[in-house]
Amino acid sequence: MAKKMKPEQYLCVSAYVRGLESQLLTGADLSRMIDADSLQEAIRLLTEHGYPEMTPTMASLDETLRTAREATLESLSAFLPSGSNSGIILDLFRIHYDYHNVKVALKALWTGADAAHLLMQGGRLNPQELWSQLLAGEDAFLPQPLQDAVRAARETVGATGDPQKGDLLLDKACFAEQNAMAEASGNAFLKDYTRLLTDIANLRTLVRVLRMGKNILLLQEALVDGGSISADVLLEAARGGTVTEPYQATALEEAAALGAHALADGGLTAFEKACDDTLTHFLQGTILISFGPEPVLAYIAAREQEQRNIRIIISGRLAGLSPATIRERMRESYV
Repeated sequence: MAKKMKPEQYLCVSAYVRGLESQLLTGADLSRMIDADSLQEAIRLLTEHGYPEMTPTMASLDETLRTAREATLESLSAFLPSGSNSGIILDLFRIHYDYHNVKVALKALWTGADAAHLLMQGGRLNPQELWSQLLAGEDAFLPQPLQDAVRAARETVGATGDPQKGDLLLDKACFAEQNAMAEASGNAFLKDYTRLLTDIANLRTLVRVLRMGKNILLLQEALVDGGSISADVLLEAARGGTVTEPYQATALEEAAALGAHALADGGLTAFEKACDDTLTHFLQGTILISFGPEPVLAYIAAREQEQRNIRIIISGRLAGLSPATIRERMRESYV
């Protein structure tokens, strides 16, 4: 049985995280990047906040954010308490990259596409080794839950010839493993966090499937377990043509209303922003917690949200978008 996380074990890393938070980009900083006279000036603001120097290209941006993401996880791993299951905090973020890389490799097998450039660093497993092993038909090196998911996906695609079904199975497995990790931690905040991630994923799925006019069977296959609102409730709402009803009086009520609006006018920008902002609001509840696993998880998530905003700004400026358009796409900052 995994050992329960004890808040006092996190005194050192919590103090370290509070120091790191001073380097996070504020809403005002992000606004300065949008309004900067040049893209080079916007990039200079990033280096002032600890990001590596980069050139004004998407390739350089990708490398900069990858390096920053890996550095964040690596630095925190050195401060996390030993002798507990504190590594779960980092793995809750790393696991997403493992499943992404597995889907990239399997899709290359299923479709013959050359997709190695889509591999992402930051997971528990080396992406290049994962790629070469899976393309060689090997999967014994994978952690058990991921190995089981890969074998189930292969069997399903082999029987149906539909790679999308394989992707859906892997998505379900990713959320199941995240929720299992949080449950094993014995920490209520981590369990609430993964439950909210699941709810957000299911709301996005519900809106996208209805928006595409797809049938209920696809929705049934795509919804994942582990959220506070069951898949059965969401399926019943979809049959009735509603998005908002299951989310009334929940943290996602506003996002669901914007999702319903997106079904009417076709725009998803405000809806996607509201989903991400709901998660940020949840994480902001940790600001008054002095020590424990909560500040650590919140900081990592805040950095990911920050990097999402950086990508929106830099890519928007490279594309020549207006400041107003870029601001419409911006997510709320943690600080």
